[in-house]
Amino acid sequence: MQSSGFIKTGREEIEKWLRDALNHLYDIGYLQNHPLGDVLVRPEESTGKRGADLRKVLISAIQARKPPRGMPVQSPDWRGYQILEQHILAGLSPAEVMQKLNISRSLFFLEKARIFKVLFDDLWDNRLQTLPQLNGKPEKENLAGDPPEDIPQLVTSESFQLLQNVIFEPVEIRSLLNSVRPLIEPMVQSQQTQLEVITAGEGVIPRGDRVLIRQVILSLVGELLHLVSGGHIKIFAFDQAAAFGIQIEGRKAPQELLELRLEERCGLQPGTAVAILKEMNGLLNIEVGEDGVYRAILTWLQPCHSNQMLLIDDHPDIADLFTRYLHGTGWEVVWVNSADNARRILADLHPAIIVLDVILPVEDGWEFLITLKADPITREIPVVVCSAINEPDFVRSLGAQGYLPKPFTAAQLVHALAPWFGGFTPNPAKER
Repeated sequence: MQSSGFIKTGREEIEKWLRDALNHLYDIGYLQNHPLGDVLVRPEESTGKRGADLRKVLISAIQARKPPRGMPVQSPDWRGYQILEQHILAGLSPAEVMQKLNISRSLFFLEKARIFKVLFDDLWDNRLQTLPQLNGKPEKENLAGDPPEDIPQLVTSESFQLLQNVIFEPVEIRSLLNSVRPLIEPMVQSQQTQLEVITAGEGVIPRGDRVLIRQVILSLVGELLHLVSGGHIKIFAFDQAAAFGIQIEGRKAPQELLELRLEERCGLQPGTAVAILKEMNGLLNIEVGEDGVYRAILTWLQPCHSNQMLLIDDHPDIADLFTRYLHGTGWEVVWVNSADNARRILADLHPAIIVLDVILPVEDGWEFLITLKADPITREIPVVVCSAINEPDFVRSLGAQGYLPKPFTAAQLVHALAPWFGGFTPNPAKER
C-alpha cells in the first residue's frame, strides 16, 4: 500500500469520523471508543478518559473558529461559527438555528457544509499532518495481518466504512448458510478441496446483517484455502445452552502457515471481521487444535426472552417503531402514553428497563424521572431517556442511565439497550 493512497483514503475516512463525532458531541459513552480519538487526542493531552478528551479537542477546535473582533456579523465566517456554536455546541435543531440567524434552509446547509470543511482542514493542518501514518513515513511490515502499532486506524477504517448506514435485523443461520454454499463451492472446487456444509439448527442472530456476516464467512474460507488446499473444509451451525453460532473447520493446517502476508489475504482483514461481529454482539475466535484442525468460530450468546421494557411515550408511531426494531431480540415492549398510566402499571410490573420521553401530557418526563428515582421501589430500574431534546448530561444528572436521541435508527436503539440485554456488551460504533 502506497503512503499517498493511504493519505487520500485516510483523509476521506477521518472527515466522516469528524462529522459523526460532532453529531454525538455530548455522548461520552459513544465517544469513548470512537476511532477519531486515535488520531486527534495527543498523548500529552490524554487524561485516561478518552471520550472526554476527544470532546475537549473538538470543542476547542470549534471555539478556535470564532472570528476576531471587528469582523462584520453578517460575514460568512461569523455565520459559519454561529452554526457550529448553536447547532453543535448548544444542540439547537436546524430549524431553530435558521430562525435565530434569519437564514433560509438552503443557506443553512450550504454554510454548514462549508464550515465543517473549514473545521476539518484546521484539524488536518494542525493535528493530523503530524501523525507518522499520515505524513509519508513507511508503514511497518506485519506478517500476521494485524494493524501495525503506529497505524491503529487501518483496520478500524475498513470496519467503520462497512458498518455505516447498516440497519440490523434478525438473521436466521440456516438460511444464511444455504445462501453461502453456492458462493463458496466454485472457490473450493478450484482448489480441489472438499466442502461440507451442514445447515441443521434453529439459531437466529437477533442483531445482524446478512450481507456482512456472509462476507466474514467468505473471507475466512478464502484464507482457510491457503492452508488446506486439497484438503477438507466443513461449515456447520451449533446450538448450545448458553451460546450458538457457526463453526468453520479445515484440515491440513500447519501452525506456521497461519501467519500469512497481508497481500496474500483475500476479503476482509481479520481485525475487520472481529469488529463487524462485535458490532452484532458476536465473537470471532480463530484457533488451531492439537489435531491440526484450523477452526474459526462465530459465536453469539443465546438471546434473553424475559426482558420487559416499559416505554412511556405519547406517540403510537414511536411504540410501533420500538416493536418493529426490537423484533427477535427478546425485548417485550409494554407501552403507555403518559406518566400517570405508567405509575399505574408499575404497581404490578417490574420491567428490566424504562424508556422515557420528555414531552408528555400533564406530567413531563423530567418530573416523572425525579419521581422514579425517589421511590425505593423503582429507583433501581434503569431509565433511558428517549427525546429530541439533546441534553444527555442533564439526563444523567437526574439519575437516568442512558440517552437515545430522536429520531433514531435500529442500530442506535439496540446499542442504547445493549448494557441491559442478555449479557451483551455495547460496542460504539457506531451506528453511523
